Amino acid sequence: MTIRNEVWGFKRYNNHKVVEIYRNPITKKYVIMTTNGKVNEEFDTIVFASNSKNAANAVKNQDYMLQKTILNGFRYTSETDRSFEIGYIHSDPSVFPAVHRKDLLKKFANYIEVCKNKGNDDQNNFKYVNTFIISSWWPAINNTTNVGSGSTKHLEGNKNNNKNENAITSSSPRLVTYGLSEAESLTKIKNVVGTVENKWNHPHMSFSGLMLSMLMRFIQGKDDIYYCGSYATPANGHDLSLCSGICIAMAMGANYPFPENKDAYNDFLRLRRIMGI
Repeated sequence: MTIRNEVWGFKRYNNHKVVEIYRNPITKKYVIMTTNGKVNEEFDTIVFASNSKNAANAVKNQDYMLQKTILNGFRYTSETDRSFEIGYIHSDPSVFPAVHRKDLLKKFANYIEVCKNKGNDDQNNFKYVNTFIISSWWPAINNTTNVGSGSTKHLEGNKNNNKNENAITSSSPRLVTYGLSEAESLTKIKNVVGTVENKWNHPHMSFSGLMLSMLMRFIQGKDDIYYCGSYATPANGHDLSLCSGICIAMAMGANYPFPENKDAYNDFLRLRRIMGI
């Protein structure tokens, strides 16, 4: 949870799960209830930059039934497929076939292995192990060595890890592998340095999901509450998710940050119309 104060500074509250928001009947400002107790500030506007489930759980008042109905309607891939819940951050190129390794590291964004799930007789039951080759398309990341920080978690107990072997240098590939259990990661990846969690990050790409995204316009800004992220715009795209936050910032008074690019600005205006703000 991040809060802007009156002098344009920011306060960040880590490990403060928002469990409820409500309006103070006297001041008409919002109060935020967290798992650590009430935040000792009141707010004119609320922006949910979270998944739809968390937002729905926080708007408990009966006056918000339309909001709760729309927000609870979204379905997430993690409800039916856990392949993308945990990604293992590493720099071990041996996860790729030797014959293709050089080309994969240089020219490709992903390498996906498809195999049948063990112990399952269903002929259509397959497992996907997807490795993102981040260093092939994001050269700037090669200038960093602080891997496994920020929104990631360091993985403890990997028997294949040691500090010397795990050193990340500018020449190390930057890889994230999804679709492995923790036990499999211990044997198939030599130098896991951390994990990234994606649970409740990806709404289902479905007709119902697209319709719900379009219906979000009827609750955006209602009672000074906004919603941004992957469910708040159609198609679950990274770029639209980012731009949804910019749309809401502009609705709250911010300036558009890239006015010199007219085509991008016109495209952005289309997104604002889709979002209803």
